[in-house]
Amino acid sequence: MNDEKWLDILDMVDNKFEVLDKTRAEIPMGDDIDEEKSIEVIETVIFNGPLGKMKVERITRPEIIDKKTHYSKRAGDKARVEYKFSETEKVQKMKAYKWDDILDDYIEIEAGNLSF
Repeated sequence: MNDEKWLDILDMVDNKFEVLDKTRAEIPMGDDIDEEKSIEVIETVIFNGPLGKMKVERITRPEIIDKKTHYSKRAGDKARVEYKFSETEKVQKMKAYKWDDILDDYIEIEAGNLSF
């Protein structure tokens, strides 16, 4: 999912459906809170679609290029995972949800099965 495709989806939703809410959240990942390269961005659009109330979100995060697991043989000590993020490469994915009145929550649906 690139930026152009995401903007096309947003335009289509704006033109065909009633948009209820748009949000953008930046969430620090891991221990590197001060570093800009380890920030996850979640963009969400909630709208009234063909299946009722729906939500589409795009998650953008840095690509993980290395993962180290640190173990300890001491009793009660936990393993620690250290991630190394790419400074240039990003990974993006899109998820689609529909509102379920019975569960009073969103249920994930296959984004490939959507046709607006």
